[in-house]
Amino acid sequence: MTKADKPRRRPSKKTEALEIRLSPEEKSAFLEACRKMGRSASSVIRDAMRAYANFGPMARLPGSPIMIISAFAGAAIGAFALIQITNADAPPQERLFGMDEFAALDGDFDRRLTLDEYRQAEGSARGILERSRDGRQFSAGRTGMVMGLLIAHDLDPTRFLRQPESISTSCWTGLDDYFAVFQARRFQHWDQNGDEVVSPQEFSALKLAEIRLQFEARDRNGDGVISEPDDGLPVQQPSREALQTVLGPSTASAWPAAACEAEQALPQLSKPPEPDSEEFEQMVIQSQQIDYQLWDFNLDGVITFEEYLAHRS
Repeated sequence: MTKADKPRRRPSKKTEALEIRLSPEEKSAFLEACRKMGRSASSVIRDAMRAYANFGPMARLPGSPIMIISAFAGAAIGAFALIQITNADAPPQERLFGMDEFAALDGDFDRRLTLDEYRQAEGSARGILERSRDGRQFSAGRTGMVMGLLIAHDLDPTRFLRQPESISTSCWTGLDDYFAVFQARRFQHWDQNGDEVVSPQEFSALKLAEIRLQFEARDRNGDGVISEPDDGLPVQQPSREALQTVLGPSTASAWPAAACEAEQALPQLSKPPEPDSEEFEQMVIQSQQIDYQLWDFNLDGVITFEEYLAHRS
């Protein structure tokens, strides 16, 4: 019997169940999304399992074309799908945002983020800069946060990042002690009900407020969309009250002023442009032109809050 003559193997009629643990909120959101897209939950899960079984190992290979293509295509399709399923009966405040970040911090994945888990996942200020410099782990958000704290206290972040050996032990210690205070106050701000645990809902609410604040800063003429008319107007700086509402109270008073006095006197390796300078304005315009390409999903020339939200969430 030739290969062509061999009877084709029939798929098994037997089925098996797979138990999946997830929170009630995740289950509800998933089922609602399936309903709006007109598909059953089982079919969506089966498709995802088949895709991962076929392509998952290949997609993890560094430089794999599948990894690159699927990353860009998946991001664009996923974001556009999010816009399509968003309607009046599912306002932003009823959806969850920043859950990738929350899951990365929630060490035991029990949907209950503690301060110890947060600190362990994020690490010290020095550790964040070291991992970023050595290429072991780069997080633009975490690295930018530490560098922002340095700038706020008249220190050159480039020196801390590229020439750590030029920083005194007392300054590194002072920075890490200060960062621990910063983390504690940030966690307390997330913990809206004061039970020493941050829930996905608490984290999401402030993440949504943070995204809205960023959107409003880019919407310079206040017309509710980011568009070309915004380009020629000055950047809208959020008020101190708005920043504290979203990001938490200032920790400036906890800074150990004497720890880094010598570092403040060192010449800067690189100086960022002033916020009101022409150089800074050109950087913002160039960045916004790229934003139009990435965020304007329906190509109508304007970026709505939903489009911005889809990209940022």
